[in-house]
Amino acid sequence: MELIFHHVPETTTHRDLFLFAQEGARSWWPFAPTPEITFCEILDIQDKETGSIEHHGLVKFSDPVMAERALRRLNGRNLNGKKILVKEYSHRSPGDHRLKEIVLGRERPPERRRSHLKVTNRGDKAAVDEHNDSIHHHSG
Repeated sequence: MELIFHHVPETTTHRDLFLFAQEGARSWWPFAPTPEITFCEILDIQDKETGSIEHHGLVKFSDPVMAERALRRLNGRNLNGKKILVKEYSHRSPGDHRLKEIVLGRERPPERRRSHLKVTNRGDKAAVDEHNDSIHHHSG
C-alpha cells in the first residue's frame, strides 16, 4: 500500500520521511518486525505560472496492515515542524473522477489536470535500500 504525505517541509530529507513513516507503522510490541518500506520519494511540484512549489512524499509499505497503522498514526502529526496530511495514494488515470461526477449528476469542466505543473522527483531509492539492508544485517 502506498501513502502520500501532503505538504512536507522543503527541508525534509528522504531519511526524515523514511524514518517518520517507519515509526508510524511500528508496532507497540517490542519483538514485532521492523516495518518494511519498499519505496520512498519526495516530489517537488512547481506551478510554472506562479513559481510556487509544493513538496509531497510517497511511501510504499510491503505490508498493508503496517501502512494502515502509519496512516492512522501520522495523519495530522508534525514532520519537521509542519502538520502533515497523510492519505492512501491511488494511481488514477485522467477521467476517473469526471466519470464518477457525471454519474452523480454533477457538472465539472471536461479537463481538470493542471498542465502548468512541473513535477521533479527527489526520490532516492538507494537510500531506502541501504536503510533496509542495514536493518536486515543488524536483526539477522
